[in-house]
Amino acid sequence: MRIRTVPLALLRAYFAALARAAPRAAERQAALLFCLPRRRTHRDVPIVPHDARAETVALGTKRLVAWTWGAGPRVLLAHGWEGSARDLVPIATALARQGRSVTVFDMPAHGHSTGRTTTLAEMTEALRAVARTTGTPDAVVGHSLGAAAAVLALRDGLGASTAALLAPVAEPTLFLRRLAELLALSDGRYEGLVAQIERRAGRDMHTFDGATAARALTTRALILHDPADRQVPFSHAEAIATAWPGASLQAVPGLGHRRVLYDQGAIARIAEHIGRG
Repeated sequence: MRIRTVPLALLRAYFAALARAAPRAAERQAALLFCLPRRRTHRDVPIVPHDARAETVALGTKRLVAWTWGAGPRVLLAHGWEGSARDLVPIATALARQGRSVTVFDMPAHGHSTGRTTTLAEMTEALRAVARTTGTPDAVVGHSLGAAAAVLALRDGLGASTAALLAPVAEPTLFLRRLAELLALSDGRYEGLVAQIERRAGRDMHTFDGATAARALTTRALILHDPADRQVPFSHAEAIATAWPGASLQAVPGLGHRRVLYDQGAIARIAEHIGRG
């Protein structure tokens, strides 16, 4: 069953029938859907520069593709769910012009990297694996779920001293609840879905809470978020900024969830923040 192409009414009917006949199977299939990103090509950002150095990074059985260009202090940039390395090229290019060595990469199951499914836990480890291969970064930039991965990677020992988070996700259960509502899952099946995600990730869900992770961080951080962002509520940025002693939250009205990636004003703020590092 190719779930992505099924009309919503039929999808709900399918999961309702499956939940009655085989509730654990319904939970497993919902978890698979949750961990299954679509490989999208965003045409609103440029390609990686032709002179960038491509590298392959091993992550278990998966292979990640990373690109590095520029010279100077290192900056590692992480895209969000169903994004790609290309999303961060405008910011990376500005930082390279500032005298930085920048690295962008495709997360597992995204872009040119291998894999069919992934989790926030794996995205976090992917960020750390790229850092081990390309060199410990002085700064890290993350967008959306990539920003969540950056927060968790910093908590887990990523050595960056400066961070910039764009429309960050504070806790991924937001999207689990949305999926459960989309599929009209019962409360019992939702709990089973959470258990399936925890099994796939190898961690309890509470370990992914960005605000909790941020409390122990000493890295200087800039957080940019549109208060009207429809994909990730502004409250997520507020929760992280409130918990993070060295964080500064700046609202960027009108930039939505993705325009912050290539808006010249936002890029200038990021470059200025990292340049002070």
